[in-house]
Amino acid sequence: MPRGELGRELIACLRWSRDKRRSKTFVASGCGHIAAMQSIHLRPPEVTDRLIPGHLEADLIKGAMNRSAVGTLVERPTLMVGLANMPDGTAQSSLDGFSEALSAIPPELRKTFTYDQGREMSKHAQLTERAGVAVYLCDLQALGNGD
Repeated sequence: MPRGELGRELIACLRWSRDKRRSKTFVASGCGHIAAMQSIHLRPPEVTDRLIPGHLEADLIKGAMNRSAVGTLVERPTLMVGLANMPDGTAQSSLDGFSEALSAIPPELRKTFTYDQGREMSKHAQLTERAGVAVYLCDLQALGNGD
């Protein structure tokens, strides 16, 4: 990369006058925002301490060409892992799969549920109603996707 004044002149000659490339799947801020989400910053402080059981983190693993998916549930203090079977990575599949997996856990061991801001969690309010667990969503910047 050229530096200094010469570098700025060369970058100005580029088609879009930017020195860094963006991915083709770049999403402008605000698009795809999940409505009525609770931020991870609103979680109770005992979640961060990892001392009290019942605080779960979840993620989605997609198969080849997004034709199948598996949800993972990790209990923070014990690092116990559970799986949620899903036919695909849609919001309805996530809702059904995580609801079924959470219903297998005793109610006193499902206090909070933390997830990233993937589109598959757009039905987080229904998950709260079905499973009786508070759902918190991470910040995009904290995950490294917001740049």
